[in-house]
Amino acid sequence: MRAIMTHVQPPKPLPPPAAPDPALMLAHIQAADGTRLYQFVRAGASGRWELCSSTAAPRFYDANEDAGGTAGADWHLEIDASDIDARADAGLGYVADPGARRVTFAAGGGLWALRFPSPDTYTAFMTALEVRCG
Repeated sequence: MRAIMTHVQPPKPLPPPAAPDPALMLAHIQAADGTRLYQFVRAGASGRWELCSSTAAPRFYDANEDAGGTAGADWHLEIDASDIDARADAGLGYVADPGARRVTFAAGGGLWALRFPSPDTYTAFMTALEVRCG
């Protein structure tokens, strides 16, 4: 009797995981309760941080989305529960503080800070911000 030999192919390697989609990550932030928005209020020579909203919902949108693709993306940061609507670029002068889950930025002539309820929401926001700020 002859033995039939078969050659077994090793399994193909799995493709690398796709990079997280910043839009989906940001949807997670918008759905999360507890993101707080603070404004720095100057009082004489000093100042203090004042809570503006405990239900802030940051989102990014492309101001050129309706331009039909003729212009490049013009990303803006908008925060519900506030009047903040600023171009998402280096002009924000954002400062990240991962330990405090906070990002401080300048917009509309004021100094603002977002504090996130968890490391995941903070990371999602910062990823989305850095993708849009380039």
